[in-house]
Amino acid sequence: MTPDREQIRDELTAEFVAWLVKRAREHRAKGPQYAKQADVIARLANKVQRGAVRPNNLLSLPPQGGPEDIPALRAELDRLSDELTGCSLSLYEEELDTARLRLALASAQRGRRELRARVAELEAQAEKVATFCAQRAEYVSNLREFVEGGEHDYYRWTGHAEARRQLSQSLGLPVAWPTEDAS
Repeated sequence: MTPDREQIRDELTAEFVAWLVKRAREHRAKGPQYAKQADVIARLANKVQRGAVRPNNLLSLPPQGGPEDIPALRAELDRLSDELTGCSLSLYEEELDTARLRLALASAQRGRRELRARVAELEAQAEKVATFCAQRAEYVSNLREFVEGGEHDYYRWTGHAEARRQLSQSLGLPVAWPTEDAS
């Protein structure tokens, strides 16, 4: 009695599934880095055992050619190699652009920090200038209270008051005057 095709196919499938399960175990034993490969092999074994993989499912695969297909395969290999080279060059250019942008960003951030420090310095100087100009009122008040015989002080106070007035006017700041007493 000869075994029929169905029985032979079942035996071959069982052997193939056993071999796949063995390969999955071997991959898992290699270490955690091979866990994904082991999972894929185990899934394939499960599909073959359930009958989800049949010869009809393989019809979409390209036919296995002979020596007459070598020139076409070489041409396809050259085309794919050129495409891969183009992709690699494109990726390299993108990496260079990214590096340039990072460098420009770092430079801009450094410039921004320097400008903020300079603005803070100028604001502090502006405050000093405003305080200096506001002191004019004090000198004008001293001039009004001038007592005869202190000409040295009079000219000094006049000079200070005039310098502060001129600076205030050139900077567009209000010219300080002493407050009028209500007495």
